[in-house]
Amino acid sequence: MRFTRFTAFAVHLGISLAIFIGLLLVVVFDWYRFPLFAIEGGWRGVQIIAGCDIVLGPLLTLIVFMPGKPSLKFDMSVIAFIQVAALVSGTWIAYVQRPVLMVFAEERFYTLSNDIVGMAGITSEEISNYRNSPYPLAVVRLPDDEEQRHKTRLESLARGGLYLRGDLYAEQIPQYLNDAMAHSLNMEKLTADEPAAAEKLEQFKSRHGALDGYYFLPLHGRYGRMIVALDRNAGRLVDKLDIEPPGP
Repeated sequence: MRFTRFTAFAVHLGISLAIFIGLLLVVVFDWYRFPLFAIEGGWRGVQIIAGCDIVLGPLLTLIVFMPGKPSLKFDMSVIAFIQVAALVSGTWIAYVQRPVLMVFAEERFYTLSNDIVGMAGITSEEISNYRNSPYPLAVVRLPDDEEQRHKTRLESLARGGLYLRGDLYAEQIPQYLNDAMAHSLNMEKLTADEPAAAEKLEQFKSRHGALDGYYFLPLHGRYGRMIVALDRNAGRLVDKLDIEPPGP
């Protein structure tokens, strides 16, 4: 078969699509898995990879490819190098910014991404000690003494917030769920005057039943906020509600 400009473009696009689909599965089901895909920049990661893989390379092929061109092999080698370099760079950005831990600090959950783990003073290996459901969960455990609690809060401001105090992390296990229970949102009240939010709550009920079996807590991510539901007995993350939580 004689390759024309458009044949070369189609072949290059097909190969790039196959690579993209493989990376997409990794991003969606591993690096940015449920429920953090949207609020942690999963779409941005996909867009970066798509731009590098299925746009840049095939487009350059469409522009440059010309049967019989003396420098064709060299040109295609340069295009392959550019595409691979851009793809590796884009994939690396998505990888290093992936969320690796959800941290409960007083009133809400925060996400801890791989690129700021060091700011919390913990290692990736230590994160594996925390419960996975589907993300490892940790709780910032404050001192019992009120004066010490206040001092700890002030000290944490200089470090970026309580959720970055890895030295205060405790595994998210039932005896630490009292903190979560004290801040669990009243979802019926929260959605009473918001028809769209009320509909999302009804959808949650249809999937999981009565609300009294769950804690509902705000989750703050890199690019957005939502409400997550945890099983009251095991502290296991079971679902999310795309509802804007109250507060700052």
